[in-house]
Amino acid sequence: MKDEFEEKIAEMRVDWSLSKIPYLEQLGFPEGIMLVGPLARSFLENGFLSDPEIRQFDISKTLLDSPVITLESYDVCRLLEIYWAAN
Repeated sequence: MKDEFEEKIAEMRVDWSLSKIPYLEQLGFPEGIMLVGPLARSFLENGFLSDPEIRQFDISKTLLDSPVITLESYDVCRLLEIYWAAN
């Protein structure tokens, strides 16, 4: 299974970030970029964005209504996830 994963997923390092960006090898970069961390967890079926209280925050609405995921989206997700976990 590990070999199959390594054949399908690749990582790219970019100059503007210290993180590595995972992407689907078949689609290439940037089309195949995969969401990881809080941003990925936020859009899970039972993720923190499914919480009715969190969905009412204006900051959540900007994330949910945005057609594009930006660097600020990561920060919003981190803040919301911290709040959700603290509750």
